[in-house]
Amino acid sequence: MVQDAGIPESQAMLISGHETRAMLERYNMVSLKNVQDAGAKLDAWSKTQPANTGVVANG
Repeated sequence: MVQDAGIPESQAMLISGHETRAMLERYNMVSLKNVQDAGAKLDAWSKTQPANTGVVANG
């Protein structure tokens, strides 16, 4: 509900009857598709970041 429908957690808790965020987390299963989508977003973001040269500035 939270991930697929984009419903805010506070509203999902009211709908589902979960009284605590911990309980919502316990039953909020992450699908493989959502993990893959997150990986694709992270990959796209990382390509926009400047290259790390490994140089560390002193003082």
